[in-house]
Amino acid sequence: YYEPRTIHASSLSHGVHGVLAARLGMFERADAYCRRSLGMDLRDEMGNAAAGVHMAANGMNWSVMVRGYGGARPAGDRFLVEPRLPPRWSRLAFRLKWRGADFLVDVRRGEVVVSNAPSAGAALPLRLCGRDADVPPGGEARAPLG
Repeated sequence: YYEPRTIHASSLSHGVHGVLAARLGMFERADAYCRRSLGMDLRDEMGNAAAGVHMAANGMNWSVMVRGYGGARPAGDRFLVEPRLPPRWSRLAFRLKWRGADFLVDVRRGEVVVSNAPSAGAALPLRLCGRDADVPPGGEARAPLG
C-alpha cells in the first residue's frame, strides 16, 4: 500500500522498505532498496554526504540484513528467527545478545543453526522457523531452511 505512495525523501525510507521486502521474500525489491540505502554514504545518493554520514541509515542497513533477510526479532517471551535467504546468497551469519543470551545465527543453503555461546548468562527461548526451543548456554538449535 505505502510503497507507491512514498517519495523516499528520508535516508531511512529505503532501509525500512528493504526490511519489509526481504521479510516478504521479494528479493529483487529488497536488493534494490538495500543498495539505495547503502548508497546514502557510499554514492552520496541524497547529495548531502559532505555534511556527515547517515548514521540512522547505517542502522537500517544492519536491520535489512538481520531483521529482513535474517528474520530475527524479539516476539513476546521468545526470540524469533525466520530467515529469508536470497537465492544467490550462500550464507548469512550474525551474532546477537538478548536477555542474557549471546548467540550466533548462521543461515546457509538448506539449514539455519542458532548457537548460544558457552559463556552466555542465560538460555535462549527461541522460535526457530516455527518451532520452539530453549537453547542452553553452549547448546544449539537447527532447522531446515525451505
